[in-house]
Amino acid sequence: MTVLLGKMARPAVALCLLVLGSYPVNGAEHLKVFTSAVPPIAQEDEARPGFAVELVKAALREAKLDGEVVFVPWPRLLDSGGSRTGTLVFPVPRLAKVESDFTWITPLVDLDLSFVSTSQEVHSLAQALELRSILVRGQSVYEYMLRDYGFGNVEPVSSGNIPLMLAKGRADAWFTTTDEARWAWSTGQTAVPLDVPLKLGKVMGQQRMWLAGSKGLDRGIAERISRAIAAMREDGRFNAIMAAYLPPRTTTANAAVHVAAVKNREIVNLQSAIKDFEASNPGVSVEISILQEGELRDSIAADVFSGSGRYDVIAIGTYETPIWAKKGWLRPIVEFPASYDVDDLMPSVKAALSYEDRLYALPFYAESSVTYFRKDLLEKAGASLPANPTYQDILAAARAMHDPAGGVFGACLRGKPGWGENMALISTIVNGHGGRWFDETWRPQIDTQEWKAALLWYRAMLKDFGPPNAAELDYNGNLALFAQGKCGLWIDATVAAGTLFDPTMSSVATKVGLAAAPHGASDRGTQWLWSWAFAIPSTSQQFPEALRFVQWATSKSYIQAIGGRFGWVVAPPGTRQSTYRDPRYRASAPFADAVRDAIVQADPNRPTQHAVPYKGIQYVAIPEFQAVGTRVGQEMAKFLTGKTTLDDALFRANAATTEIMNAAGYYK
Repeated sequence: MTVLLGKMARPAVALCLLVLGSYPVNGAEHLKVFTSAVPPIAQEDEARPGFAVELVKAALREAKLDGEVVFVPWPRLLDSGGSRTGTLVFPVPRLAKVESDFTWITPLVDLDLSFVSTSQEVHSLAQALELRSILVRGQSVYEYMLRDYGFGNVEPVSSGNIPLMLAKGRADAWFTTTDEARWAWSTGQTAVPLDVPLKLGKVMGQQRMWLAGSKGLDRGIAERISRAIAAMREDGRFNAIMAAYLPPRTTTANAAVHVAAVKNREIVNLQSAIKDFEASNPGVSVEISILQEGELRDSIAADVFSGSGRYDVIAIGTYETPIWAKKGWLRPIVEFPASYDVDDLMPSVKAALSYEDRLYALPFYAESSVTYFRKDLLEKAGASLPANPTYQDILAAARAMHDPAGGVFGACLRGKPGWGENMALISTIVNGHGGRWFDETWRPQIDTQEWKAALLWYRAMLKDFGPPNAAELDYNGNLALFAQGKCGLWIDATVAAGTLFDPTMSSVATKVGLAAAPHGASDRGTQWLWSWAFAIPSTSQQFPEALRFVQWATSKSYIQAIGGRFGWVVAPPGTRQSTYRDPRYRASAPFADAVRDAIVQADPNRPTQHAVPYKGIQYVAIPEFQAVGTRVGQEMAKFLTGKTTLDDALFRANAATTEIMNAAGYYK
């Protein structure tokens, strides 16, 4: 087989493609194979051409096909790959944007994705958002992934000297596969030695590389190549080729349905009931990865963006669902058994999980926000809290109950930075003070009097009446404190009621009162709307089984089973109208009406006092909000802990938001 290694421009891509055009030569099929230089997958080195080149050459020989390899740029191949006849593409990630362009033949290898650096290790997407700049190969899948997530600090590079640029401090990090980074540092791939240590961050996810063909690829050729690779796997030649470049790894599809879910009590209850699903679905097993919220977001984002197919079911929320559905990353859920009763879903929750009138996720539980307070402590202090309190009412109640010497803090509120952490609460407080994230032209409105008033109230609550580690506390941390009797009041998710009113989990179960989330100049957007829901990525290889699992876990019968097993007080709330009519639930959940009303009243379509171009209450329903909310959340945490002034925090938050929105193309 001839390998042509001409002096062609190196492609700006993080994956290699092989385009196959077949024609007869001396009675044999002659294949022209194109690839892009991405060490150690493929490189312009006759002695060590790379794992992909060697594998394809061996597979073609095994299939008794003739051909030659030529290096060409990635963009030219991708633009024409799907429309060509007789095209083979290898290796390529199964991204939603090319899903319909090719015939997917077989997965070949999983590559770990990571941020690599020469200084501080980068272990999360939130941390990476804070960096000055991140190198990626231009027009590569890595650039698409970060930009789709809302990164504005991406620096695309077309040259092959990214490792040298990183080593010389031209950027803070490089987003790539750990294999490529290790290869660059271990084999002298640059003109000068890389004499600074390489630091690999936590694996963000995996990129599954596939062998694919165009829609017009001859099925006979595709099957011959598929059988050749299967034979090479069977006799060990596949791993032998891989071992010269990459640590061997397996990519055999697992028959289990793999689920990624957020860590909370509701998911733990689900895990204990999995055997019921498996018993009624012989041959189907379920494996649940239960992750902290930030870790979950990183893991599923990397999985969906890279097309690795690691998860068959993912727990996402009302924020991600319509955005990801629009991008084609989720499978629509359009078929239901009659017993599911899709019309029983709460209308506002159903609408929030839909895109163009089609459901793309089913709600596991749904929530709004309320004020939890200790009735006994207020009574003891001779104070009270109205059903619809103002911010001043809340402040007065916190002051009345604050007794740190007695082990009770007047107020517990989210302080941990993050778009879904402190900013979920702060956004509703800003709304209630008459503020908004953006004006009608998408200009940030963070450095305004409304934001200042909201943040001064927020800091006063936590600095004067909160726990000493308030800036570190998230939903679960505050839930534990309140359940232990250490909080006078807490403004947070209605789903917590199931735990706080459960005497087996809460020491104050008989002493908890509920009021609406507080309001100020405005009562719009003061009660959020959220659902942790199950969706099926478009890359799932177990769609029928995944669909059965998702419908089982969100069904009326599942709610009834959990109520019977653990007590109706902890039955999954907020998803079905029938739950709030069930006498068993109403008898066990004195908070039922308050929770239902909060969910019904929340209106993501009109979240603020003044007109805005966005939907969403505790978030802005645009892809860039993950980056915006994370950056702003960090600044708010610095203000809370006294590391910066309010004016400086708001100025930097406003400037960072402007920069992100400008990079995303909002200002023409």
